[in-house]
Amino acid sequence: QARYVFDLAFEGLIQVSIGSHPSLLKVPEDLEKYRDVAKAPLLLNTCTVDTQYPLESQAKGDEILGKFAHGYKREYFEGCTHGFAVRGDLSDPKVKAGKEGAFKASVEWIRAHL
Repeated sequence: QARYVFDLAFEGLIQVSIGSHPSLLKVPEDLEKYRDVAKAPLLLNTCTVDTQYPLESQAKGDEILGKFAHGYKREYFEGCTHGFAVRGDLSDPKVKAGKEGAFKASVEWIRAHL
C-alpha cells in the first residue's frame, strides 16, 4: 500500500520505494511532500481503472515527480483495475500481463537502485 511506503520514505527509513495501484494518498499534498522530503527513488505501477489513484492523479504525479532528483518512474498497465498486481484475474490476458509486468518492473527498480 502506497500510504505506508510514502510514510516510510518521509521518515527516511527506506532506500527504494514501490507502490502498485497506490491508495490512501492525498493528491497533490503527498506527492509534493514526497518530492520535497523523500530521498528514495519511487516507482508507481498504475492502471486504467483506479478510484484510489485515477488517471487525473497519475498525471498530477507525473507533473510533480517527473523531475524528482532521486528518481521517479510510473508504469501504466492498460486494461487493469485497482488491485491488479495482487489479486487480479489471471484468466484475463491484460490483467496477467499487468501483474507480471508490475512484478518485473519492481524487481528491476530494486536492482537499479540498491
